[in-house]
Amino acid sequence: MVGICQQGLFSVAGKDYMRRVKVVNITYGVRDFVWVDFPENAQKPEFIGIHPAVVISIKNNNRIPYLVLPATSKAQDTTDPYVWKLIKRLRVDMVDTWVICSHIYAVAHTRIQKRASPLKVDQHDFDQIGQRCCIRLPFEYSEK
Repeated sequence: MVGICQQGLFSVAGKDYMRRVKVVNITYGVRDFVWVDFPENAQKPEFIGIHPAVVISIKNNNRIPYLVLPATSKAQDTTDPYVWKLIKRLRVDMVDTWVICSHIYAVAHTRIQKRASPLKVDQHDFDQIGQRCCIRLPFEYSEK
């Protein structure tokens, strides 16, 4: 009989053993352009599958989720206050990228695809994204 104990211990037939846990120290920063694996069972209009996203908030701790905004190559309505077209084309296929600022997701670091060093969104783009994220919030967005 196998039982799980706290603090990385497990027991088999009454004998305790230490569990070796591999710690992955991959961290991403604010403004990083990453690829996120969104759940396949989400309802529309949620994002499904692997999509690019912009990291908007982090903690230096892999147990706390990243806050990201999904991005799409599908053209969006330019009058919509909740979307922003990135000035710099960050995707390999060089298509226009739109960030959907009304869809804030909290994702675990395990759902972010491990790729080469992530690209950074320009500061001007990030400031525009921040303003659009905060439209409905009860405080104003302020640049540093």
